[in-house]
Amino acid sequence: RPLVTFPDPTFTNLDSHEDVKEYTLGFPVVRPPAPVERWKEGLRIRKSGPKKYPWIQEYRSHYDILIIGGGAVGSCIANFLAERIKVADGFRIGVIEKDPTYRRCNTTQFLGNIRVQHGMPECIESALFASDFFRLANLKLTVPNDFEESLSYFNVPNVKLQPHGNLTLVTEENMENLEKAHKTQGLAGAQSAIINKKNLERRFPWLNTNGIAAGCLGLEAEGWFDSWNFLQ
Repeated sequence: RPLVTFPDPTFTNLDSHEDVKEYTLGFPVVRPPAPVERWKEGLRIRKSGPKKYPWIQEYRSHYDILIIGGGAVGSCIANFLAERIKVADGFRIGVIEKDPTYRRCNTTQFLGNIRVQHGMPECIESALFASDFFRLANLKLTVPNDFEESLSYFNVPNVKLQPHGNLTLVTEENMENLEKAHKTQGLAGAQSAIINKKNLERRFPWLNTNGIAAGCLGLEAEGWFDSWNFLQ
């Protein structure tokens, strides 16, 4: 499903499509053309251009940077490059995705999760950066309105972030590795706490602690989110 500009020409009464308005106002979105439009375009001897058939994207023969894969990782790379490169000067960034519907994309197949409980400082710092990015998305990714409008911003993104910590459980054999990783997390600025078996039973009475020696609970900068909304 190629990118479609707003408003979608297939919708004549936008008031009856509240969900569509929430996620499409301002930004180009992923949405399939109506079946009738596909049939009409397929029967044309002379194909329509992007103006009459807006599901057609204009491709260029040259790109300065070409990103293979348009999932969460590829789209984020393109987004951050566009923020730092002078695209207005003619610098072009292209993204190639073999599945424009994202139905089989790893991004949309799994629950999005932010986790700072890693053993490598680089992974911890990248997770902290992602957490700040999500928390500030409402400010950084909104589109300003005209001053004459009643609302100062529109199309405020909502990734439905649930800021809850992850709980990592280990056996007695892995206790040393957990303590080592927890120390690295503290040095990198991540907030987590090691909880022994007795306190685990008190805090999580529904948890089966048989064979569990301890756990590590994320105190901040962790949580899960809607990966489809994030990709949009």
